[in-house]
Amino acid sequence: MVDERIKVNSEIISASIHRHMLEYLKKTGGIPVSTRRCSDRSVGDPNPSGRSAFFSFLISLALGALCTPLATLPSMARQRLGQHFLADLHRREEIARAIRVSPHSTVPLANSDQHCWIEIGSGHGEMTQHLLATGSLVHAIELDPAFLPGLRHLAKQFPNLDVVPGDILESDIAAIASGRRIRLYGNLPYYITSPILHHLFTFADLIDEIHVVIQAEVARRLVAQPGTRDYGYLSVVTQFYARPEFVFEIPRDAFNPPPEVTSALVTLRLPGERAKLSLRSSETPAVGAQAHPPREVATRFLDFVKLCFSKKRKTLVNNLRALAKPDRVREALEEAGLAEVPRLEEKLNLLATIAQLAPLLGLLGTVLGFIKTFMLMQKEGLHTHYVTLSDGIWQALICAAAGLAVAIPAHAAYNYLVSRVNSIVLDMERAATEIVNIVTEGLKL
Repeated sequence: MVDERIKVNSEIISASIHRHMLEYLKKTGGIPVSTRRCSDRSVGDPNPSGRSAFFSFLISLALGALCTPLATLPSMARQRLGQHFLADLHRREEIARAIRVSPHSTVPLANSDQHCWIEIGSGHGEMTQHLLATGSLVHAIELDPAFLPGLRHLAKQFPNLDVVPGDILESDIAAIASGRRIRLYGNLPYYITSPILHHLFTFADLIDEIHVVIQAEVARRLVAQPGTRDYGYLSVVTQFYARPEFVFEIPRDAFNPPPEVTSALVTLRLPGERAKLSLRSSETPAVGAQAHPPREVATRFLDFVKLCFSKKRKTLVNNLRALAKPDRVREALEEAGLAEVPRLEEKLNLLATIAQLAPLLGLLGTVLGFIKTFMLMQKEGLHTHYVTLSDGIWQALICAAAGLAVAIPAHAAYNYLVSRVNSIVLDMERAATEIVNIVTEGLKL
């Protein structure tokens, strides 16, 4: 598409120059010096100043005709959209290897009809062709209309490319994927990184991987651990839905135009900590009403986390002032502790049951083995061959050994987990008491 526009621009320039040359020749009645033979230059030109003015005019005309149409080419980044194109071919290949779409990747992704790629902000298609090389269906979401013709031209060469005009923040990812599992890649505008991630997380159940190029500072916040300076609400919400990995930094000069900050590639593998939690509403639904769905409960949990981190310069007590009264906070903490302990006890009871039943089953097998042996001895008398008796004896020994092999580790694990549960319960009670005291004192201020 770009080559076609350049060709059109060249034809416009040539026609304009030709037209103005004819007008000049009609006025002067002479031939410009550029069309004369070299031998004619020795004769001298009767109007050198006019010749110079003519060529100055032609140069300015050509530059004007060239600059005006080319200003509309999509290679120019639009500052309002936060466009910074990945121009470094080496960095593109590094990213392709990291997200496993390059044939040179350590473990390239296999072509799967169950998955599709969704690219956020395809631009000129810098990474689109790498995604297309996997053979999977690629949905290229692009907001800027200037890039759509080029992407549609690329779609004619690759039937597995689907160009989707529109804003990612308004896109229905589920409808675009049409039942397939999703892998995402995008070079995200830095000023809307957080809204885009929040929008993607609403489709977390459909997504397997998210690979994004973002500001390095934001990337460190996504992977930050509790107790560090970068840890905050964005860290919690990201790790709630995904398992983030800081892959590598990308220098400023790899982009055109270069951004003001260093960038980084981050990989988010889903699911995250949410899969390990059993979030549920503490409110008992009214008669005839439905309980809160898991997504709504998760949203309320994240709203609570956001409230905790809402004002970093203030204490947690001040952030929680508008949440609830001290009595309600105390009840919620007690309910959470009482709900957690029975689940731990259920797991321990199962382990204790296995530890108790295993030796009994082994003993039962031993008794049956000896009964079999004595029945054979009673039937054949004292002259019974030892080979006949060995089957029953082996059965008795194997059952006894199997029962002990299961019972001993089960008993050891049970005693260990009992000690751990007691320690956890004490820690929960201590933490709950401290939190209640802090919140109560803070709300009294």
